[in-house]
Amino acid sequence: MKTKVTTRDIRMVENLKEEKMSKKACINKIFVIAAFLVVLITGYALAAPPTPEKPLVIDYEMWLPPMDPGFQINKAFFDKMAALTGGAVKMQYHVAGSMGSGADSYNRVLSGITGATQFGPGYTLGVFPMFSMFDNPIRFPTAEVLSRAMQEMYELGYLDKDFGKVKILGLYVLGPYILPSIKYKATKVEDFKGLKIRCPSEGWVRWTKALGAIPVSMTSGEQYLALQKGIVDMTPNPWDGLKIYKLADIAKYVTDVSMMTFTHAIAMNKDKWNELPKEAKEYLEKNWKQNSIKAAKHYDEGAAGLKQQFLKAGNEVVYIEPAEWDNIGKLFAPIWDDYIAQTEAKGLPAKKAVNDLYRILKELGVDKALVGYTPK
Repeated sequence: MKTKVTTRDIRMVENLKEEKMSKKACINKIFVIAAFLVVLITGYALAAPPTPEKPLVIDYEMWLPPMDPGFQINKAFFDKMAALTGGAVKMQYHVAGSMGSGADSYNRVLSGITGATQFGPGYTLGVFPMFSMFDNPIRFPTAEVLSRAMQEMYELGYLDKDFGKVKILGLYVLGPYILPSIKYKATKVEDFKGLKIRCPSEGWVRWTKALGAIPVSMTSGEQYLALQKGIVDMTPNPWDGLKIYKLADIAKYVTDVSMMTFTHAIAMNKDKWNELPKEAKEYLEKNWKQNSIKAAKHYDEGAAGLKQQFLKAGNEVVYIEPAEWDNIGKLFAPIWDDYIAQTEAKGLPAKKAVNDLYRILKELGVDKALVGYTPK
C-alpha cells in the first residue's frame, strides 16, 4: 500500500529544512561576532601604548667594552629618549658580548631577541652587499668625514635594501686605521710581504692579501695576546684602540696608513620601533644622524692626544712613502673591480654608488680617497 504525500507534508519538510538552515546561520553569525570581538580586544591590548606602570623595555646590545666612547654617547642618546617618555620606555644595556658573539648581533635584533643593537656590519658577510663598499680601501682624514659620506649615501637610498628589515638609528665609523706593531714598520709595499696582519673584517682580508701579507681573522678582544705572542705582527686599530686594548703598553711602532676602518650601525627591531610612543620616534628620527657625528668626532678628538702620548713614550710613527701609494693603488684596483662586478651581479647599482661615494668624499675635501679606483 502506497502512502500518499500531501501538500501539507511537503510544506512541513520544507519548514524543517528552513529551520535547520536558520539555526546554522545563527550559529555561524555568533562565531563570526565572537571571533571579531577576540581580534578587537587582542588588537586593543597589543596597541595599548606603554606607560610608566607597564613600560616598553628595550634591550640594547653592544659587543664592545662599556668604556668604548661611541657606546657612552649612544647610551646617553637613548637614555634621553627614554626620559622624554616619562618612564614609558625603559632601556636595558648589555655590553662586552654578554648576549653572545658580536657576529650574531644583527640576527638577534632581527629576530627580536634584542630590541636594539650597536653592531658591526663587517662581521656579517654577504648580508649587506651595498654597505660593504665601506670595507674596501678608503683613505680619509677623520671619522667625521667618512661618517658624513656614509650618511649621505644612506640618504641617497643606496643602503635601503641592505637595512630594509630593521630601523636604522645610527651610522658612523671609527677613526682611520693605523698598524701598531712590536717589531715591524712599513713604508713601502715590500715591507708588508709575509707579515701576519689581524683582519677584523673581510675587507681587511682582501687588503692584506693584495699586499702579500698573511691575513689572520681575529676579534679585537684577542689582539693584545696575539700581538704579544707573535701570532700577529700588526693589528689594525684607530688610535683609541691603543688605549682601550692596552696596545700602547707593548707596541713600539705604528705604521700610519690612515686607511680603512670599522663601521658601526645602530639598528632597532621594527616591532619595537612600532611600539615606541610618538615622542620617542620623533626624537630618534630627528637626532640620530647628529648623534652619530658626535660619536665620530669623539674618536677624532682623542686621536691627536693618543698619538702624542705614544711618541713621548719613545715609540715611532712611520708613514707610507708618497710615491708608494700609486703602487698600492695598482694592487688594490682588483678589489674595487671585483666588488662592483659581484654586487652588480646581484642586481644592485654598485658602480653608480661607488662613483657617488668618490664624488661625495671629494666634495668633503678628500681627493683620491678610494685607493685603486677612479670613476669610469
